[in-house]
Formats: sequence, structure tokens, C-alpha cells
Amino acid sequence: MLRTERIQRAATFAYNAHLHQCDKAGYPYIFHLAEVAELMGEDEEAVIVALMHDAFEDTDLQLRDFSKEWDPDIIVALDLLTRKDGQSYMDYIAQIKKSQWKRTEEGFLICPEGRVLDQYEGDSTSRTRGGNLHISQMYAEKGHCEGCPRRSQCFRFGEYRRVGKNVVMEELQRKVDENLESEEGKGLCRQRSSQVEGAFGILKQNRGMTRFKRRGLKGVRMEFLLNCLGMNLYKYHLFWLKQRACNSTGKLN
Repeated sequence: MLRTERIQRAATFAYNAHLHQCDKAGYPYIFHLAEVAELMGEDEEAVIVALMHDAFEDTDLQLRDFSKEWDPDIIVALDLLTRKDGQSYMDYIAQIKKSQWKRTEEGFLICPEGRVLDQYEGDSTSRTRGGNLHISQMYAEKGHCEGCPRRSQCFRFGEYRRVGKNVVMEELQRKVDENLESEEGKGLCRQRSSQVEGAFGILKQNRGMTRFKRRGLKGVRMEFLLNCLGMNLYKYHLFWLKQRACNSTGKLN
């Protein structure tokens, strides 16, 4: 997961907002938010939204009070993901479905009014945890949403709608898709499925390793390595038993 100043601020906000809350398993709720944020990869705004997405639904905080602290795109995403008081679950799902925009062949977003957000407005830069530079190109509609009848529905804060597009990452993702669709890629995926994912399945289902019991990065790392060590010893023991059985059979013959 990315580590930037804005993400650190969002994480602190989420921690304080859910300070005394726990999930159904009894673990601090911030763990759930961290897991969701981890799935967002290198997208800074997505990580921020993942960390903050439940704060305005589960607490007394009001989204409008934070409109000046965050970019309009983040506020819009948080507003979309926040289930309103009295809103049924099906209406909430319908609200999210309606928000899905189409794209052009070049990958630019098309709003429900048919306007294409392809006007380049500069770069947004950040750093990953490993120190790598992360650059997103910001795009807007050429007319800056002037005269749009859905303007008030599309965003509540800011002058007009802006979205980020990581051109380099999208090109790399396309290359990855091509590699995965090749015969060699399919073969490697099958190999991974039988060798790697099977081991994790045994750890989770057979050994009950569904959650870490230690806290802190050092503790989690140690627990994971101990489980891996145990898994390797288990596999070696099975191999040894198989070899002994083969040797015994050979002697009998």
C-alpha cells in the first residue's frame, strides 16, 4: 500500500473515527479498513477512500465538514459510498450501479451526459512505500461541466469534475493481461494454482491460519515465517515417508 502524507492523514482520521469500534469477530474495526485499503494497490485516492469510507456512515461525523480538506473526487467517492439515513439497502446498491461510467476506446471516462473527460490538466505525484514515484494524469471535461443538468448530482464540492488516470500503470496492466492470455502465461497460472495457492489453502483451511495472532509487523512476520517453516517441514516429512515406502517396496521385491 502507498504511504504518502495524505494517506497518513486519512489513516489517522479513520483510526480516531473508529477508535472504540470492533468488527463481528471482535477485532478493531481499523483492521478491516486497512485490508480494504491494501487491495487498492498504488492508487492514492482509492486508498484514501478505502480508509475513510465507513466513517460517515458509522459515526456522527458529517462529510460536508471535511469538504475543504480533501479533493473533490475523494469527497464525491465518499458521498457515493456512504449509505444515507433511511436509505434501503437496494436503493444504496442502485445508487452505486448508476455511478458506473463508460469509457472511450482510449480509456477516457464518459459521463452520463455523454461528455468525455479527456482534457489534460497536469500531473498528481506521490511516492510508494518503496520510494517509487507514482504519477497520475488529471483529466477534466473541456467545458468544465458548464451547463450540465447533472452538475449538482455529479459532485457537490469544487468547480468541476476531475479524475485521475495513470497512463503508465494502465499500459503495464495491458501488458500483464497479454502475458496472462498467452499459452505460456496460462501454463504458469496453472502451475501457480497447483503449487503455490494449494499451500496457502492448506494453511488456511487445514491449519486454521485465517488471522494473525501477533501484532506489529515484526510479530506478524515471525508468525508467518514460522507457519511457512512448519509447512515446509510437513511437506518434507511426507516426501520422506513416500521415499521410505518406495525403498521398502523395492527391498520386498
